[in-house]
Amino acid sequence: MRYTTYSRMNKNRHPTVFRRTFLRQITSRRIIPRRPSFFLRRALPAIRVIIITISVVLLLSGLYVLVFKSGSFRVSRVNVFGTQSFVNGVDLSEVVRGKVYGNSIFKVNTPELEYNLLQNFQGAKSISVYKVYPTSINVDVKERTPLALVYNDGQPDFYMVDEDGYVLGLVESDKTNLPKIKYEGDIKVGLFVASEMIPVYMELVDSISEHNLKVSSMSFYPNYAQLYTEGGIEVYIGNDKSKSESVTIIADLVKQLGLEDRKVKKIDLRYDKVIVSYE
Repeated sequence: MRYTTYSRMNKNRHPTVFRRTFLRQITSRRIIPRRPSFFLRRALPAIRVIIITISVVLLLSGLYVLVFKSGSFRVSRVNVFGTQSFVNGVDLSEVVRGKVYGNSIFKVNTPELEYNLLQNFQGAKSISVYKVYPTSINVDVKERTPLALVYNDGQPDFYMVDEDGYVLGLVESDKTNLPKIKYEGDIKVGLFVASEMIPVYMELVDSISEHNLKVSSMSFYPNYAQLYTEGGIEVYIGNDKSKSESVTIIADLVKQLGLEDRKVKKIDLRYDKVIVSYE
């Protein structure tokens, strides 16, 4: 009986045929993947959570260091715009620098800074602070606008005031054409006179012009205005009264009393009833 060994057959076969046969045998085998152990299957969700948590912590830590610890977002520049006559731009810039310079721009509280600046620089009507990333703080200033000059007998100097009654500073009366108002109260630069004085004055001037009432002088007190007509009549008007209605009453009374040929000394409109005094 004749036997042929595998090695002899391999030797007799062509090498290419042998490789093809060997590859078919390998690929024909079914490879069954091994299932993960029970413990590993149960641990996979927890492992995923741990990996995600570590990644998030590392990311947040990196952001914290970048934003708050590194110099990439520290304030290094302060820009001030809009200062002219009534706000010192250099002083304001120094105050802002003292509060924000070198700090993280994310820690700058702009509303609080605006409030503090307005308290210290009252020559400004409004102040806006905003961030320019990554390292700048800009400050926009809108200064107060003078609307009139105030004076009184005790202080002959003329002071500029704005619509809120804020005293902006001294000025020579011949250097401006602003209206002059006699105010019977203390006048100090950097403080307020009666805040309603300027609106009262403007409303009175409009009403007097509308009714063609001749007035020789006007003085303002904290709670009322005092006028003198060209006929010498002393008039009092409460600041809480309608100026248009008050001037209408005055014009009608002056006309009526003139027709009656009665000499009036004083008209008082500060109360609910009109008080007329005669000579």
